[in-house]
Amino acid sequence: MGSLMAGWDSLTLDPESATIERNRSLTKEEINAFWKTKKEAELEHLKALSKLSETIRARKCEYSENSHRSSTATVALGMDGDKKSLENLIKKNCCKCLG
Repeated sequence: MGSLMAGWDSLTLDPESATIERNRSLTKEEINAFWKTKKEAELEHLKALSKLSETIRARKCEYSENSHRSSTATVALGMDGDKKSLENLIKKNCCKCLG
């Protein structure tokens, strides 16, 4: 038979074990917060890498198109000769632009 006195049937924890119990919960919350933050940082890093990859691919395509256009233009204009004649042509045209 139980007592009618209040608190006899309830479990009591000493202050030290209550503190340990409380700290365990806080530690678990902190660990969860740490992993959440780490996961978010990893996702941001992956997004940045993805954007960088897209930018590099776009620049490669632009460079490829531009180099193809310039080589097509030099052939179409008959400037596919030696390098010296191209340099002379550039010097000649630059002087016209400046003067």
